[in-house]
Amino acid sequence: IKALRASPSPTGVLEETGMSVPQSPGVLQPSRVTTLILRGLPRRCMVHDVVIEIEAVVPRHAWDFVSVPWGSQRTANLGFAFVNLITPEFAEALRLGLHGRNWRHCG
Repeated sequence: IKALRASPSPTGVLEETGMSVPQSPGVLQPSRVTTLILRGLPRRCMVHDVVIEIEAVVPRHAWDFVSVPWGSQRTANLGFAFVNLITPEFAEALRLGLHGRNWRHCG
């Protein structure tokens, strides 16, 4: 069983921690996370802006899904995005590459 828990980031760019529930009682251990929540997204960012930011860190073939939820009035996004990467290694590379980084291509 895999549980994902988003935790606040001091810089607000992204933070995702993965925990796997062991078969026997004990301490939770890191899992093989491939989905990240990108937090602190400027409200004017669109999907293509997020894709440009992602591709500045990992190659196009490293991810297979990006979603930027928008508010009910469709005037601004909700301040976060979901990205699914094809391997845990690409997910970690993206997490490290975007953490603390300013969004350069939004607007």
